Amino acid sequence: MKNKKCEKWIVKIGMILSISLFLYCIIYIYTYYSNNNILWYVPDSFKKGMKGENISLSPNEVGDSIGGILSPIVGLLASILTFIAFYIQKIANNEIKDQFKIQQFENQFYEMLRLHKENVNEIEIKTNSGKEIRGRLVFYEMKKELELLLTFIKNYNSKSLLNSDLFIEAYDKFFWGFNNEKKISKKSSSKVDFDDSSSFEAKLINLKEGKEVEDFDIVNLKKNLNIPLLEGYHAYLGHYYRHLFHTVKFIVNKRFLTYEIKLNYLRILRAQLSNYEQIMLFYNWLSKYGRAWENKENHFLTEYKMIHNLWYEELLEDEYVIKKLKKLVKVYKKRLKYSDNLFEMGDNKLQ
Repeated sequence: MKNKKCEKWIVKIGMILSISLFLYCIIYIYTYYSNNNILWYVPDSFKKGMKGENISLSPNEVGDSIGGILSPIVGLLASILTFIAFYIQKIANNEIKDQFKIQQFENQFYEMLRLHKENVNEIEIKTNSGKEIRGRLVFYEMKKELELLLTFIKNYNSKSLLNSDLFIEAYDKFFWGFNNEKKISKKSSSKVDFDDSSSFEAKLINLKEGKEVEDFDIVNLKKNLNIPLLEGYHAYLGHYYRHLFHTVKFIVNKRFLTYEIKLNYLRILRAQLSNYEQIMLFYNWLSKYGRAWENKENHFLTEYKMIHNLWYEELLEDEYVIKKLKKLVKVYKKRLKYSDNLFEMGDNKLQ
């Protein structure tokens, strides 16, 4: 935008100088022929004699005098007009290049958008009844399973509130799943002791298999969960989030696009995300897997509003989660200095 403003001013100044010089030439010639008196510099041979008699002037003298005075001005005028012509052509060439860049960008953007839709449609999970759900509907079930695990791990550790370590541990188990003892041993952050029925992993396996878990209400924990617990979603979510992150970064890093234009493309991308996809994106950021969405280098969740449509009232009711939401609002308003709302629902409840 600054370059375009500068280009406009250069053309305006050049045109003003050209018009001024052209008018000066016209006035100069008109003044001489009208009263035989030239404006600034007039050779003595052009003036009347001392006694008032007219001095005869030859055409060569008139031409040489006018030409000698106006030639540098006309030459300067021609140089300015030539410069303006080449400069305008340069601007036109740059606009063609910019249009070509935008066309290339849009072709790649819409191709990435198409791949994103395919990634969503490829996510498929069997329900407890043997039916299959796919696409965006899966993220609603994922949300319920992850929140179940967060509640479970919080209660097991006798914590009234979550913290970063507990959230990461719960997300690990949600992301990788528990398919066998070997995987549990590999992915668990704590020591596995299946002989101890009070161990976290033993209780988690019982929960997965629908067995009774001491001190836990299985009915309430698994209420409305229509999919098998702890099957793992790394095969889907790893690819899904990598591609989504790459698409956002692809848009943000285009220097020839203004901030508002970037936001317009990101709105198109964000419109493809369901409410529960944005909730899961927020949970992904809270885990160690999605830290790059919002850190010192990237502000994809705040400056570029990738969770602008987040239904934060649908999130797990926990102070740790609310605290992280407030942090995002604080970064958006104080550090990035934006005065509008980060979230579509408004920020008043989070301040």
